Amino acid sequence: MNLTTQLFESTNLKLDFYDPDKDASEESSFTYDLNYAWLMSTNGIARPLTAYEIKKMREEQLKRADETGTKFYFAVRRKADNKFLGLVMFPWISWTHRTAAFRVLIGGEDRSGEILAEVLRMALRYAFEELNLYSADCTTGEFQPEYLEACRRAGMQERVRQREMVFRGGRLWDQVMMVMSQDDWRKQQREE
Repeated sequence: MNLTTQLFESTNLKLDFYDPDKDASEESSFTYDLNYAWLMSTNGIARPLTAYEIKKMREEQLKRADETGTKFYFAVRRKADNKFLGLVMFPWISWTHRTAAFRVLIGGEDRSGEILAEVLRMALRYAFEELNLYSADCTTGEFQPEYLEACRRAGMQERVRQREMVFRGGRLWDQVMMVMSQDDWRKQQREE
């Protein structure tokens, strides 16, 4: 990274402050997609959420993030029209071990592999160049082939595969944890 590198902007997108008053209603419409709802909380039941439920949840998350310094939440917006597309979330960071788990949630018609790959690169750049983490991982599964492929295109590698861990669409799917290390990130940046 050099001093002209934009941490919060890419070619088409930007990371911005999540505004619960403004963004919750748009995000609520994304929760009708089970893949989006599943990424919001892999421990809960994937279901549509109201704007009120999302606003309350995000306000609590942002408050805990301010209090602990171990969580970060960003709205993903399209640069051209400032449209809310989803979130980049770092819900767990271990400063002692320099590791983090993150999620990328993109909803609506903007959930293409290209958008996912661009947001993943932004999340990884933030993890390694701003937070100075050693490794960052995210969880997805075979039921989300566009997300899995975007992780691979961003340079992430499969670390854990939990066989038949997620029930979706009448069958069991493998859950996959994808990871990237800072060393791999730096090597990839030198090659580009």
